[in-house]
Amino acid sequence: MIRSRTGTLSKLSIERCCRAIGISRAAFYKPRKAVSLEELNRVEMIRTLHSQSWTSAFGYRRVSSELGLSVKRTRSLMRRHSLKGRCWRKSRGCTRSVSVPGATNLMPHLDHSQPSRIFAGDVTELQLRSGSKAYLCSLMDVCTRQILGYNVGLRNDTHLTLGALDMLVASRNLGKLWIHHSDRGSNYAADLYKQCIYDHNGLISYSDPGTPTQNAFAESFFSTFKLEQGKIFNNLQEARIQIQDYILFYNTKRRHSSIGNKAPDTYYKELALQ
Repeated sequence: MIRSRTGTLSKLSIERCCRAIGISRAAFYKPRKAVSLEELNRVEMIRTLHSQSWTSAFGYRRVSSELGLSVKRTRSLMRRHSLKGRCWRKSRGCTRSVSVPGATNLMPHLDHSQPSRIFAGDVTELQLRSGSKAYLCSLMDVCTRQILGYNVGLRNDTHLTLGALDMLVASRNLGKLWIHHSDRGSNYAADLYKQCIYDHNGLISYSDPGTPTQNAFAESFFSTFKLEQGKIFNNLQEARIQIQDYILFYNTKRRHSSIGNKAPDTYYKELALQ
């Protein structure tokens, strides 16, 4: 029913109503199927998964993997019941690069299938409740996707990146000529930082200026981190505790499609047995 200009009520045909709301007449006459108890249970499982902070951003592929459902079935359920992962608005800021004499990008020429061989590093900005900023620095094993070194601080300087590098050296037995890859930020190009890499028999690789895609592994981790953990922390201490918990979850439980839909620690253990 719709009110006409004269104030009287006039009837619209079903065809015109369907056209107005963007559906076909066949869809209007098609009988609705009763929702089964099994479907309701699966929908509740998806909602429970999305209610958790670290899995609230999962799309249908990761949801299907976590719950052991088929991808097509999960996609249909999420569409039918309007279930979506939480989205995050990405920042387009970038680190100020500096001139590094003799810097080269070794990544296109390297084999990424060996663990403890190539490590990608980067720094991202965090927001504190007071309005000030903090910074997270991380180092990832490119092969296994494990975060083996990280540090959180109030200043984006060489001491921040050195803290992550020290954790990497302590957590993994590095061989000779391992690769450290990063952008050309001053915290990575500092002589003190480069000397620390050389002292542990490492080589240095830099992405070209203004090309974050050449450091895609580290950028991808920060994108995932802000999507799943992204929040404003009350203070620096809370940020350190929650980031530590998230990285533990990331390494031990979070599945990655690029490594056979397995958690990084699980994938590393399988490679070690081969």
